[in-house]
Amino acid sequence: MPKLPTYPPIIDRLISVSIKDLRQYGLMEGIGVKSVNIIIKLRTAFGVDYFGEMKLIVNMQDCNEYAEFDYSCDGKTFNYRVPLVARTSNLGRGHLWFFRCLEADKTCKKLYMYKDRLVHRDMVVGGFYAAELESKEWRDYYQYLKKCKKLRSVIVQGGEKNYIRVYNGVTTKRAENIERSVQELLLLDKKDPGLLIPVW
Repeated sequence: MPKLPTYPPIIDRLISVSIKDLRQYGLMEGIGVKSVNIIIKLRTAFGVDYFGEMKLIVNMQDCNEYAEFDYSCDGKTFNYRVPLVARTSNLGRGHLWFFRCLEADKTCKKLYMYKDRLVHRDMVVGGFYAAELESKEWRDYYQYLKKCKKLRSVIVQGGEKNYIRVYNGVTTKRAENIERSVQELLLLDKKDPGLLIPVW
């Protein structure tokens, strides 16, 4: 029998459940217990993918808030609860919700499916993000393109209908920002000529 591949787990590609997902499903609105069934993609120990169903239950009452996960994977049934913790917002208004991963003893906004359980990313042994597996040249090139795209989005504002370059004899901050972006883009073009696509 051939040896099973031992590729490092890529965190970006793991199944995940976040606080944002719970909000989108309407599970954190009001006080009470709410549930929803979602379809998830699971993988057996032999690397075979299949679609399964996961039941999410969220309890937002009795000062004992938790998220409960109920699903089957590889012939085993899993049912466990992850506490929900509220923390005051850094803006001092309202509060933010986090999962409390009991295995890692840490709080997080997103749990990842690893070894059939939803856990904090620190529990993904030997895990990498997809960007970390790319070569240094490709990562540098990606950052270069990202910066070019951001600068272009600023420069394009100069062609908008409501764009005002000078107001009351003084150059507007928006115009200064656009001119600065043009200069940065030209410097990037000198470093790597031929890679930039014309803005207009």
